[in-house]
Amino acid sequence: WPTEFGWPVWRFTGDERFTFAQENSLQTQAQYNVRAYEMGKEWGWVGTMFLWNLDYNVTSPSTELANFGIVGSPAYDALAAMPK
Repeated sequence: WPTEFGWPVWRFTGDERFTFAQENSLQTQAQYNVRAYEMGKEWGWVGTMFLWNLDYNVTSPSTELANFGIVGSPAYDALAAMPK
């Protein structure tokens, strides 16, 4: 099972370790997350997949974890709309 996978976007949290996330736009995050689930389904042998993270951008906005949160973003909408 793929666990804790996902793509961060840059939300300045004071943690310079995550500046690499500036390379990902909100739209890129949405596309990559959806594509990961599509690939898992195409491969056939992949079971449950756990995306990291749903809501740290809301519940912990001042931490580095917020970079991965998808609530209220295009990634959330794209994942909700994709075929299951």
